Parts: sequence; structure tokens; C-alpha cells
Amino acid sequence: MKKSLSGVKITKEMRSAAKIEARKRESKIKHHFMPSHTTIDKTNEYGFLGEFCFCNLLGIDWRQNIRSSYDTIDTYDLVYRGSKFDVKTETVPKKYAIKILQRTIRDDEIFGRRLYSEGQFQLLKKYDYVAFGLIIREEENAWYPIGFSSAKYIETNYLPTTSRPDGGTYPSSGAPVKTSKLLSINEVHNLKIV
Repeated sequence: MKKSLSGVKITKEMRSAAKIEARKRESKIKHHFMPSHTTIDKTNEYGFLGEFCFCNLLGIDWRQNIRSSYDTIDTYDLVYRGSKFDVKTETVPKKYAIKILQRTIRDDEIFGRRLYSEGQFQLLKKYDYVAFGLIIREEENAWYPIGFSSAKYIETNYLPTTSRPDGGTYPSSGAPVKTSKLLSINEVHNLKIV
């Protein structure tokens, strides 16, 4: 059974805000992961778009969730039902994105895992959950939720590596989280209020 692909539309307002916030934050952050298919500016924008869209999905006003300053590392991207979330967004070629979203991708094939950067691994202690989403590279018109996991589960079950299970290598070291182990994003609404 194939799941339908439903994403959160990326609006012009979101794009504009993502560009502004990315510029404000750029000089304050250290990049832990730099894909070869895009620029640093676009990578920063994708991250903000993911946060904005996940807020929308949860019924949170993403505009109210924008930080006033980036002088310090954040302690979370958003809070939902009392739980702190980190949101990770990646861009994926359409042919793999469809397999990821329909949950037909194998964990050990290319794009079968979600990479959590080694440079941010120590930050997992600050979060309760990590939500993963993607933007289809050829379209860039929506953010698609892949799933989520407890930060503790990632921290205790995965070690950062540069080796991919398909025999290739990642561009930088990260914890390769199995897509099959992620909870459905629909389950986020069932979290106990803390």
C-alpha cells in the first residue's frame, strides 16, 4: 500500500522570511554539513523553511516562533505539547523522495537514512524529539514530513560515521538514522502533554 504524498506548501512569505533569517544567523553559526548540490545560503534557508512548515503542520504560528537573536545556539526549534523539537530538513531528488515518503525505501540504500550531523550530536541532550522532513529538489514548493524520533533514541542507537550502508560515503560525519525506525508524523499529536 502506497501512502499519498502530502506536504506543507512553502509560501512566498515563508521564503522571504527564511532568506532574512538565514542572513541574520549566518555569521553566528558553524556549518557541520555542506552538501555539494547547493549553497550555504540555500542550506540555511531550507532549515528555516522546515521549521516554518513544521510549525504550520502543528498549528503553531511560525512567525511567532522566529527568534529575536542568534547570538547563542538555540535550545530547540519549537515546543509542542511541552516537548522540545529539533527540526531537520534535507533536499532529496524526486525519485528518492517519493520512496522515502511512501516508506518503500530500504534503510540501507542511498537516501534510506536521515543523517544527524556529528557536529550537532552533543545537542541531542537539549531536545526531546527530532523531526525529519524533506524538500523535493526539482520542485522546492513544499516541505514533506518524513517522521520523528526521540532524541534519546538517536543518541543511544546511532554513532556518527562517514560510511553509508550502501557502500558510499557521506560528505561529513553523521548518525545515519534508519527511516524505517521513525515514528509517523501523525503520532506527534498523541504525545503526552508535559
